[in-house]
Amino acid sequence: MKKISLIFLCILLVSVNCFAEFVISPKIGYSNIFSLNPGETQNLTFFHKNSLNTFAVSADMGYIGNKGFTFLFNNNFSFLGSINKKMTFNNADIDINFKKIKGAYWNGELLLGYTFKQPMVYCTLATGFGAGTALNMSPESVEFNGNSVNIKDFFSIESFNAGLALHISAAYYFTKNIGISFSLTDTLGFGIFNYAIRVKNAGAIYSVIGNNDLNGSGGFSNVFYLKVGPVFKF
Repeated sequence: MKKISLIFLCILLVSVNCFAEFVISPKIGYSNIFSLNPGETQNLTFFHKNSLNTFAVSADMGYIGNKGFTFLFNNNFSFLGSINKKMTFNNADIDINFKKIKGAYWNGELLLGYTFKQPMVYCTLATGFGAGTALNMSPESVEFNGNSVNIKDFFSIESFNAGLALHISAAYYFTKNIGISFSLTDTLGFGIFNYAIRVKNAGAIYSVIGNNDLNGSGGFSNVFYLKVGPVFKF
């Protein structure tokens, strides 16, 4: 424990000396979490295409060096949204919309990049690693072909993504330490999106999606965030 504390202290001291500014920015915005199995694009099944559109809140923070080198750690939580998906049933394409999603989706990014500095404007380009997971997510209702069905407590959503994160942001400072920041982050990589049935007597659901334990195969994922909020520089 003492060794770990000593290492942490050394990292902190190095950070303070190597980086000129610490920035933190609480933001709100829009997020889209998309998954697609590329092997099933011709015959979409229940699992193979998902698009989760939500409201997002985040806490972005990091260090900006004297010469512009930048390290960022972003935490994003997505909730209060809906899932749009397409599937094929009896040789017909069906659009399905899951609504009233409980829970949240967390996605984080570790980024390295460069910040272009002007007296009142900072522009940052960065890239790194991003990953996320569903946190106790479940839909309460589903709409398809103009019909709405209550499915509260029927499904839980199990999802994960990981990949290359690309980030761009711009900040305008009204004072030396306070400003407003706009950011766009896109994480491209691998993801899995599963629906687990919670109830045993779900014959009607199984007749549509098939009795295959709802284990969707993994494939391409894209996690997108567009956010705005205040920024504080120390």
